[in-house]
Amino acid sequence: MLLFFFMSMALAPQAIFGQEIKKCDSGILKNTSDQLDHLTPTLVLNFLSTFDQSCVNNAEFSEWSNELLFTLLNQNTEMVLLVIQDKGKDIDKKSILKEMESQTLDKVDILKLIEKVKKVKLSKDIKDEVISRLSKN
Repeated sequence: MLLFFFMSMALAPQAIFGQEIKKCDSGILKNTSDQLDHLTPTLVLNFLSTFDQSCVNNAEFSEWSNELLFTLLNQNTEMVLLVIQDKGKDIDKKSILKEMESQTLDKVDILKLIEKVKKVKLSKDIKDEVISRLSKN
């Protein structure tokens, strides 16, 4: 499993159906939503690659991406955090961490999510940053 993860992570964000991944791309959100039960590191990377500061003006994207981010964090805590840690240079990590500060819909129990984050083997810096951001909810 770990070997699969690192092999998948060697890839850059991949296009879906031959299209380049764009910031604020609702098509990627739909694809991610459709694949929640079959997530791969590449799908998570594609999803995280859509985040950007410019997306804050897109209400539909912002709400959906926030809800999906918390769903992914709750269901696949380790995978999402490892992608953020390992691909931080390929994604807008600042925007993603900012999103973690405010859950749009209160579907995820933040205290339980923080406990999950504490159990993931990550660099201390990333773990502390994520916990700090989630604690602002």
